[in-house]
Parts: sequence; C-alpha cells; structure tokens
Amino acid sequence: MYKFSGKISILKRIGSKFNSKKLIEAIRFFNYYNNFQIMITNGDIGATTLLSFLLTFIIVNLILIPFNLSLSMLIALFLAVIVSRKLYYFIINDYKFQYLNSLQYLDLIYQDFLVIKNSTQSIFDAIEFIANSNYPIISKNFQDMIFQINNGIPPEEVLFNYINSVSHQTFKERMLNLLSYDMKTKDKILINQDFSLELTSKYQEYTKQLDTRITILISVNIFLPILTITLFSFYFLINNYLILILLPFHVFLLLIMKKSLLKKEFFILGADDISSKEFDELLILLTLTANYLIMNNSPEISLLKAINKYNGNIKNKLNLIASELIFKNQSIDIIWDNLAGSFQNDQSKILLKLIKRMITKSAYETGKRLKNIIENINLNKKIIRKRTVLLKSQQFKVIILLFVLSALMGLMTNIIPFFSQFFQVIYSGNSYQSISLNYNIMNILPNLITFGLILFITSITITHAIKLKNFIFISIFYLFIYLIIVYLTSYFFF
Repeated sequence: MYKFSGKISILKRIGSKFNSKKLIEAIRFFNYYNNFQIMITNGDIGATTLLSFLLTFIIVNLILIPFNLSLSMLIALFLAVIVSRKLYYFIINDYKFQYLNSLQYLDLIYQDFLVIKNSTQSIFDAIEFIANSNYPIISKNFQDMIFQINNGIPPEEVLFNYINSVSHQTFKERMLNLLSYDMKTKDKILINQDFSLELTSKYQEYTKQLDTRITILISVNIFLPILTITLFSFYFLINNYLILILLPFHVFLLLIMKKSLLKKEFFILGADDISSKEFDELLILLTLTANYLIMNNSPEISLLKAINKYNGNIKNKLNLIASELIFKNQSIDIIWDNLAGSFQNDQSKILLKLIKRMITKSAYETGKRLKNIIENINLNKKIIRKRTVLLKSQQFKVIILLFVLSALMGLMTNIIPFFSQFFQVIYSGNSYQSISLNYNIMNILPNLITFGLILFITSITITHAIKLKNFIFISIFYLFIYLIIVYLTSYFFF
C-alpha cells in the first residue's frame, strides 16, 4: 500500500512533509532488514496517510449521510484519523517492537563475544559464532557479514560497520571497548560482563505507566458504551436494528485503544508464563552446572554431577538425559539438544541453545558466563514481580466496574427506548401522548443483541489485558448478570 500510494505524485509531495526522526529510523531499519529490495520512503508513508484519510472519510460518509449528516461527518472524521494514523505508525511501531526484543539478544551476543575473546581471540570466529546462533534478525546480519568477509573485506571493518549502525547505545559502547582492546590479545577482559540496563529500564518505565494506561482503558470502555447509546437515542429510534452499527464502532475503538495503551510485550529473560516454574527449576540445575564448569570439570561430568545434586520437580526428565549420556555414549551436543527438546518453556530452549554454543568453545568460560546470565535473570525476576503486583491490584477494580457496567447496561436496555421515543416526539413536534409504552422482548431484541455483545467483548478484552485467569468464563458470567438485570427490570416496563 505504501508503494502504491507513493506512485501518486501529488500525495507523495505533500506526504514527504510528514517527517520525524522516529520515522526515518524505522524506514532505515525496514529497508536494511529487507536487503533494500523494498525501498520505502517517507513520501510513500505520507502519501498512504493522506490517501487512507481521504478514502475512509469519503466511504464512511457515503454509508452514514442518509441517516444523519452531522453524526456521519463526526464518525467519518474520527475513523479517518484513526486509520490514517495507524498506517503512518505501522512501520514505527514494528521498529520499536523489534528494537525492544533485540535488546535482550544483544546482551546475549555480548556474552558470546566474551566467550570468544577469552577462548579463541578470533574476530572471525566470533562473527561466525553469532551467524550460526539463530538469533532473530541479528544472525542473518552476521551471515551477511561473513559473505562480505569472503569477498575480501577485513573482519574488523565489517564488524565495526555493523556496531556503528546499531542504535543500542550500551551494546555499541561495550563492543567498541571490547574490539578496541584488541580481541587478538591473550589477556582476559573482566569488565562490563553484566547485562545492560537499557532493557530493564524500559521494562520498568513501561510498568510505571501501566497503572495509568489500564485505568484509562477500563474507564473509557466502561462508560463510553453508556454515553454513545444515550447519544444515539437522541437521533434514532433505538428499538430498531440500526443500533447494531454501534457494535463495530465500539469493537474497533476498543481494539485501537488496547493496542495504543497496552504495547506489545517485549522479550525479557525471566518473564512469567504458564511454564515459568519449569524455567525456575532449570535455573537451579544450570547454577549447579555452572559451578562444576568453573571447577574445570568437563561439560559431561559437570552436567552429570548437577543432575545428581538436583532434587526438584524435573528430576525424572533429567534422569533420562543422564542415562542417555552414560549408557548411550552420546555427544554433549546431542545431549544439550535432547535437554532443550524436553522443555516446553521457550526461555528454557533459548538458554539451553545458548549454553550449547558457548560450551563448544570453552567449558570454563561458559561456566562464568552462565553464572552471570543467571544472576541477571534473577534481577529481571524482581522487576517482573513488581508488574505482577500492579496487575493484581487492578483486578479487583475491574471486577467491580464490570459488574456495575453489566447492571447499568441491563437497566438501560429497557429504559433507553423510552428516551429514544421521547426525543423523536420532541423533534417531530407531536404530543407526548404519542409515546408508546407497549414493549415486548422482540421490540428490545436489537438493544439486547448490541448491548450484550458490547459488554461481552469489552469484558474479554479488559480481563485478558490485566491477565485474569479464566477471562472467558468471567466474561460469560457478566453477560449472564446483564441478562438477569434485563429480565428483572423488564417487569417495570412490560
């Protein structure tokens, strides 16, 4: 769509004025990681922003103008701004997401470089090591670097060019310090072995904002349905199926708000998930393994001693690995692959594959790096627990507010049609006696469907956002409460 819109010269000229530092960085990122095969410019993105705004505004007006001109213009303008803004920020948001996810991988890459520095002292070995490590995006860059080296460019120059193109300041400073120290020397570097604070600081910054973001999401989506339904009743008879147009409006707004306020989670080692207990048990095993590696034991002996010492929940699967190592005489590479395959947790697999790569270079250095990685994971877990506490504090608030919303919408399902007829009588100039009170379930069916679906979708979205367990069951419960309130209040109107 960017390339198509960019072909419209007048839109591209105007769109090129929509410029920002973030957009330029995102475009450079997009073009670089696509091997410059799909060249996107800021003019293309600006043209798409303008085109999407105009098309959305025109199409929505064509649909809604027959019903009401002023309301149509307002809704069209609102949707046009949202759609055009979404397309403008699409590349920027994708860049930010991949930037945050790559922070943790760059920390692991730096650990890889320290292993190479203190074992082989070869820059080419370090580049090849990373290229074969299956890091998302980054390993592909290092494979391209090997291609450049094979074409005659010195490894030092290729690596320096890559480091200077990276926007992660901490990684850049550490790598330049490491290379300027000269990797070919046999002295060991003992400084800057911890993970950078860049990722954890961004994680903590987002956690501090999370309370406000969730509060906004909850408040708007609790009270907005009531407000829009009331406003809708000013202009339309609300007991007809025209009210169903409110459903896509609320769903679209809810999803946009959720995506804007609750950003995509980025990878951080130690993050909680369904199988996080398994990861915690693995950390105990790896701590024992690291200790034995530092004692200059072989990788095989270190793993066997660690399994023998370990006595936790994953003991049975570890005993199977130990028996394979002892009786089948398999290589340590196969053993690490089997160990990684026995875990469901993605973080466990990432960590075990990292250790496998390191251990082929130097068992002793791997032990040191592994101890360092585990210490940093434990620090990550402390800041992750703070976010967990914050989310739990929001859960009680959400439960109460959703109950209030269920009750109010149940009451309004029967009351709003009277408001609607009242306003229609005022606009038409007829007598108030023309207001009909003869309601039955079929008359309020459009309201029932619209209100019920809005409540159900809102409940699912909000309860899932605050990580409530069984959020679908909870949402069904609130829908049931809504239907009960509708039934009970109907006795006052039927």
